[in-house]
Amino acid sequence: MKILIIEDDTELLKGLSESLKKDNYDVTTANSGVIALQKITKDSFDLVLLDLNLPDMNGLDILEKIRMGANSSVQVLILSAKYELDDKVLGLDLGADDYLAKPFSMIELKARIRALLRRNTPNKQVKLQIDDIEINIAERKVIKHGMEINLTPKEFSILELFFYNKNNILTSIQIAEHIYTDYFDKSSHIINMHIKNLRTKLQNQNLIETVRGVGFRLNG
Repeated sequence: MKILIIEDDTELLKGLSESLKKDNYDVTTANSGVIALQKITKDSFDLVLLDLNLPDMNGLDILEKIRMGANSSVQVLILSAKYELDDKVLGLDLGADDYLAKPFSMIELKARIRALLRRNTPNKQVKLQIDDIEINIAERKVIKHGMEINLTPKEFSILELFFYNKNNILTSIQIAEHIYTDYFDKSSHIINMHIKNLRTKLQNQNLIETVRGVGFRLNG
């Protein structure tokens, strides 16, 4: 999947690019509106991360040009430090597919990216595999040795999160933010329960490692 990041903050641009490349995305960057429009004209992308506050051009103007161009159906996720509801509504009305206010967590950004890419490619089979476990994102199925593993919706979401962040430590809070939209009690052991159930159902106690005092990590 090809992603264009339009962001003038050098450190943020570098961090976003490196993190998404680790997830095997094909990443192109632009630190100004002019450069961004040049790249959009020359190439085709699956998703654009668009900062509104660029030094040479209003991000909303870029959004309008994208929607009038050859790659008009590309998914656009606005990244902005503007918290006002009017800015968010205007961006969505002009054709943005999603809007994320800064500062944001990479966990949430990546979840939104996956959701947008799934929306744009509903007929594609998105499959990931580690060892003998295959996860089909599109059909939300987990297969091991040709047999489907029966997971609850939250167990599947946790496993999907681990697959996209393999070899990285995830805290219980990060996992909870991914699967719960309402209040989460930090003292709760429910995430530990979900992890225990996953290990049992996948018949692999070592796949998801407990990093004591920190969180969990999927090794693969």
